Amino acid sequence: MNKASPTESKGLSSADKQQLQGTITQTVPATREHNILLVDDLYDKGATLTECVRVLRQDSKIKKIFVLTRTKTRKG
Repeated sequence: MNKASPTESKGLSSADKQQLQGTITQTVPATREHNILLVDDLYDKGATLTECVRVLRQDSKIKKIFVLTRTKTRKG
């Protein structure tokens, strides 16, 4: 995966989240069937992970996508 720009996704509005679409690309297509584990250090609103999953689902060789995050931000 490659992020086109180092956009900070924490605290993005809905409109800003839409701007993330297309900024993440799969740099190397899968050559055989794979399951994928995405690891993120912080889960806020899920914009970056959502975009990563959207991109990976376009690759027919990727069968399952799992997500692991270290921490979630608190509201308030």
